Amino acid sequence: MFIFHIGLPKTGTTSLQSFLKREQSIVYLGKFTDTKLKKKDKLAKIIRSFLYSKKEFLFHKELKKYKFNFDKSKNYFYSEEDILTFYSKIPLNKKLKRLKYFLSFYKIKDYKILITERKPLDLMMSLITEDVITFRYKKNINFNSLLNDTRILEYIDFKKKIFKYFSKKNLFFL
Repeated sequence: MFIFHIGLPKTGTTSLQSFLKREQSIVYLGKFTDTKLKKKDKLAKIIRSFLYSKKEFLFHKELKKYKFNFDKSKNYFYSEEDILTFYSKIPLNKKLKRLKYFLSFYKIKDYKILITERKPLDLMMSLITEDVITFRYKKNINFNSLLNDTRILEYIDFKKKIFKYFSKKNLFFL
């Protein structure tokens, strides 16, 4: 089984990652905090390419560069909450489409996508108070500007987009 945690951010992700790094029954694949490990993490390079590469061919090039043979008797876990961040330059639909392609490219049929949820308004307020740089694309941050921001509106409606690419049997919401 391949478990792919895609966010949301600010939902206890770091605690989940720390716990699963130590879990013996799971092959923990990322998100690494150790920079030496991160440089060697080929899977993380592919994931980063589908999250941050504006050009589709760069994502496909990175994908074809590495071969993975996942042992079907093991449980793999990869955590990347940036898939569901609304302040990314790559639209959510494109990231989900690339995730779906990644799973089919490596013939990963036995998978679950784990989504940790939080009320959108609580999440936005937490992000604003913790790290204003997240909203650097906004010149004047105020409640009305955030309510009318198309990226945030897209983000609030993220479940419809996820169901467009993945069946309910493969999704697990916490």
